[in-house]
Amino acid sequence: DPSPPPPYPVSILTGTDRDTWADARSELMAADPQNALALEKVESALFIVCLDDRESADTYEVHNYGMNRWFDKYLQLVVNGKAELAISFEHSWIDGRTIIPFMDRIFSYTNRYPYIPPSYATNLLSLEKLEFYPTNSLKSTVEKAQCKVEQKFRAFSYETVQY
Repeated sequence: DPSPPPPYPVSILTGTDRDTWADARSELMAADPQNALALEKVESALFIVCLDDRESADTYEVHNYGMNRWFDKYLQLVVNGKAELAISFEHSWIDGRTIIPFMDRIFSYTNRYPYIPPSYATNLLSLEKLEFYPTNSLKSTVEKAQCKVEQKFRAFSYETVQY
């Protein structure tokens, strides 16, 4: 999608404390029926696939400073511009002993089938851009959340594992 990212990415609100996100979610749902429909699609999905156009392999990929991540979603598969995969998962439902075999299976499969012709992939995918229409109050909340979430991630120190 060549369009620019939304100026007020509501997904970043999932990186704030639970009360802030709960209040913002209620306001978002009430603000526009399209918001409720889009949020239902996110919340009912088994997992999220985050497609990033960046090609660097750094820790940024896992969190993207919250710009297109839903941190309360169980599992997010993050694919960068070089088709490299990273994962982000909400740990209350799963731990490393469960997610690692899942990732090993993905790794094995992609090594066995490293290329899928675009025509095959196109037949499988049905992509839809989800649009949100935040109120002015929510726009302000998103701006504050962007600062807080960025501060949180800048304070992180972690390692990446490459297979």
